[in-house]
Amino acid sequence: MDDLSKNPTKFPGQSHLIWGIGSTSHALTSPFLNLCCIDALYRPLENLDAIALTKFLLLYQLFGVVGIFAALSGMQARRLFASLLKVRDRSKIRRSSTRLKTSWFSRRTAYKYMHSKNSRPYHFRVVDVFADHIFGGNQLAVFLDGTGLTEQEMLAITREMNFSETTFLFPPSQPGSHARVRIFTPAGEIPFAGHPTLGTAFVLATNDLLPANTQQIVLEEGVGPITVRLSGEPSAPEFLWTTLPPLTFQASFENREAIAEALGLRATDFLTEAPIQLISTGNAFVYIPLRSRSLVEQVEVNMAQLRTNFAGVSSLKLYIFAPEPQADEQGRFHAFARMLKPYQGSIVEDSATGSAAGPLGAYLAQHGLVPCQDEAELVVEQGTQMGRQSFLHVHIQRQDDALSVDFGGSVVPVYEGILRLPPR
Repeated sequence: MDDLSKNPTKFPGQSHLIWGIGSTSHALTSPFLNLCCIDALYRPLENLDAIALTKFLLLYQLFGVVGIFAALSGMQARRLFASLLKVRDRSKIRRSSTRLKTSWFSRRTAYKYMHSKNSRPYHFRVVDVFADHIFGGNQLAVFLDGTGLTEQEMLAITREMNFSETTFLFPPSQPGSHARVRIFTPAGEIPFAGHPTLGTAFVLATNDLLPANTQQIVLEEGVGPITVRLSGEPSAPEFLWTTLPPLTFQASFENREAIAEALGLRATDFLTEAPIQLISTGNAFVYIPLRSRSLVEQVEVNMAQLRTNFAGVSSLKLYIFAPEPQADEQGRFHAFARMLKPYQGSIVEDSATGSAAGPLGAYLAQHGLVPCQDEAELVVEQGTQMGRQSFLHVHIQRQDDALSVDFGGSVVPVYEGILRLPPR
């Protein structure tokens, strides 16, 4: 009832009803409010017969507004409800009444199994990854123990959380590992992703789920064991680093004019000295180099043209970026990026993508856009247009012709909770 009193736009012509409902909690303790409330509710009831009106006033005194509708007959309740709302079409009231009953039944059923001893509780934490403040970076839900969940349940939970990824922790299956991790997107399970890896490690470190003074966390993921290094106090790390799995430079795409048109750009907007190329670390992205930050910001994707131009790429994901030509005072290079992917007929943007920003460092070093004789530092800004600015740090090392890449960032805890599933 309180929601109705706070939001008078839910039902038209309900001013008398709202005033009365909002005053119900005070009616028995304040005679003045009681009389005002009755008077306010009485005005729209002029068409009710004397018996119904008397019953209404008596029930109101004893039980408040809820008691009125509970005790009146169905016809009388509908007439009263219609009068209060000044609705002429009684069929609408019947339909509304049915919906209310159904909604109440659903809430009652949900409450019943949520508080049942047989319900299955799953504790989770939500963190913002690649952020230095709350409500920045990329959101991640981490379920502390996924034991007993089926793959279908994990996918359903991921869709319910509605983040780009959700992870589920399981006991390790290999010696030397701290946990086995399964990573899900709303579209399905993936073998590796950057911000789920760092965010999951942070949750393990900050929830007493590791041996004391652990500085390195080994996670079993779909691509194999991944090591995360903690910087700062082990139980409250300020920064986390991990090494990319082995990456592969794959196909390049030469149809630049068609790709430019699919992005709302011109072919001259691409960097001429760098290819449009597919790179994978178990999670593949198409890297598209543009000449300036403003061009990255103005990209608008034509879905049909995009699918045509990248017809051979499964699970298409675009990493569109513009590198800064000069390093900053600390010798770090910078790039501005957006990650776009088609999902269920629309384009979804990701606010921070470690598994794409890491290979971007290797891409820039490989194609001479960032000088890297021995090592180089890169900071990637992402998610700014979404209102979730993120900074992903990349460290590139070259040994002979081989490149190794570390990426990292900070993590901020946001909230925790329990998701309860009904008993099987």
